[in-house]
Amino acid sequence: SPDGASLGFFAGGRLKRIDVTTRAVVDLALAPDGYGGTWNDRGDIVFAPHEGAGLFLGVATGGPVAPVTKVGRATVVEGHAWPEFLPDGRHFLYTDYSGETDRFGIYVADLDTKVTKRLLPIYSSAGYSRDGFLWFVKDSLMAQPFDVDRLEATGIAIPVADQVRQRYDLGWKSDFSVSPAGVVAVRSAGVDQNRLVWIDRRTGKETASIADSPWYANPTLSVDGTKLLATAGDGATSDSLWMFENNLAPRRVTFGRFDAVPVW
Repeated sequence: SPDGASLGFFAGGRLKRIDVTTRAVVDLALAPDGYGGTWNDRGDIVFAPHEGAGLFLGVATGGPVAPVTKVGRATVVEGHAWPEFLPDGRHFLYTDYSGETDRFGIYVADLDTKVTKRLLPIYSSAGYSRDGFLWFVKDSLMAQPFDVDRLEATGIAIPVADQVRQRYDLGWKSDFSVSPAGVVAVRSAGVDQNRLVWIDRRTGKETASIADSPWYANPTLSVDGTKLLATAGDGATSDSLWMFENNLAPRRVTFGRFDAVPVW
């Protein structure tokens, strides 16, 4: 909360808040898979309840919620996430992670009129500091002068920190946080290395190891158990699907920038 007395969080498919002193928890709204929220001085909370949804407005005391943004075409992956109130408590930033080139980007919206405006065609969550900067990630963490009265990015964006982690699988959440005073916390994009191994189910012993990529995820065996599909890459800037078979060299099977979660 703006006064620091409470914390908002997602748990158990719900949006909740907890009083920092008494630890009393209040259930606020349904949110099966929360994609961020923001809280203003009036007690309004704008939040994303799940992937693929627009943003909704609730209040810190609980009660009915109402939509404040609408997603676009139903034929593409799209959703709104990571809202952040500006100082006036009426306008807020958010990310549209649409797959359409004319829609994705950082937006600003008006809580009262529901009017939205695209600020930058960038896949990133965003923040604002009261010294007049809009913060986002484009390869590096960037700070760009922002006219909060005209709601426009101005001037030249300045790189502040390299290798900031982004979660494209979570609506392009960029792992940084900026305080109103301009103090910034950043999570590095470094990826913990791991490896895939074949295990003999009868003995429990490792029979082979795959170590060609620094990062693997979502391993999925074929029905006959002879082939394996997995996401391989660096887990931050580029991922693709690879096929693995006993006694055969690994084979790349997709060539997009971010391909993940294979299903046979």
